[in-house]
Amino acid sequence: MSALADDLAYALVFGRVLARMRERKGLSQSDLAKRSLITQGTLSRIEAGRIRPDIVTARRLALALGVTYEHLSSVVESALDRTRAYAGRVTDKPSSTRWLDELLVLAGTVGLIAMAMLAVESLMKEETPVRRRKKK
Repeated sequence: MSALADDLAYALVFGRVLARMRERKGLSQSDLAKRSLITQGTLSRIEAGRIRPDIVTARRLALALGVTYEHLSSVVESALDRTRAYAGRVTDKPSSTRWLDELLVLAGTVGLIAMAMLAVESLMKEETPVRRRKKK
């Protein structure tokens, strides 16, 4: 279950990070889907954390957002680290390899989604927002 739980956490955090980056760029899901050569439905499922993109899709998404895959991955990993830290606080135990299993038992999927969203939101607030140019 641990590997499955880790995949779930990664998918949730990746989706939330992707959605926030897309919103900061002022893109709709349809725009980003077209730019990254995937369907809008697939992008919707990725952003909702229902599916985890493969490496090719993740690289296309990063490119379409104007960032490197390495940058996107580092933001996701930072958000996962924060989610683990929040989980450690909730379970009152230090982070371990079983952190996510304990969290899922305690808070369930809804709690994990809330913690992942909190972690992503706090991380994204630290990044400088992209300013949009005004149309003339």
